[in-house]
Amino acid sequence: MKKRKFLYLLLLPLLLGMWLPSAKATHALAADMTYVCGKTQCQRTFFYTIYANCATLPNNLTNPGNPSFSCANNPVATGPWVIVSNVEITPLCPGQVSQCTNSSSNVPGTRQIVSRRTYDFCQGQQVCNTYTMRWGLCCRNTGINSLNLPTDQSIGGWLSFPMGGGCNNSPVFNSIPVVQLCAGQNNTFSQGATDPDGNTLQYSMVNCSQNGTTDVNY
Repeated sequence: MKKRKFLYLLLLPLLLGMWLPSAKATHALAADMTYVCGKTQCQRTFFYTIYANCATLPNNLTNPGNPSFSCANNPVATGPWVIVSNVEITPLCPGQVSQCTNSSSNVPGTRQIVSRRTYDFCQGQQVCNTYTMRWGLCCRNTGINSLNLPTDQSIGGWLSFPMGGGCNNSPVFNSIPVVQLCAGQNNTFSQGATDPDGNTLQYSMVNCSQNGTTDVNY
């Protein structure tokens, strides 16, 4: 039985402040990365999920660009990032519409955007036993007053995975994160994580990350 760590980057330090407009901020609220075995032993398909404010939804949020891999030989992408899902997840009362539907609405809106991309790790290369994917996107919202210069800090993360000994799929979250809470309201973080291969899961709460190697500056 393998024991695997699964890091979830829930980036909601001050929920109310995240909705304040900023010309530079991407309004990214949270993100995570998972992968599944590809058509061959050499391939892995990655799924990138971003939760973003509908009021100012820039194009660069839909994928993590070209993430880095911790190996002398980077894998080769078999194609571009492709959006496979783009849905609104705003908690609404009956009859309400959010800024995802009507930009003049006074109800902030949140979208969940999922993109996928497949990488080949064996195209004329010596495959490493373990890889770590690291990524980061600029920037955070100026309203996050628990951070120093939030609009100069990115949202990012990392994902480690093995390449030897057969394919092992990553764990996945089956529930969306809470996107809105009242100030001072208690909340239990439970995203319903499961592992397709039946591996043991271990949870850790860590600092928010900028790019997979650097924590945000609180």
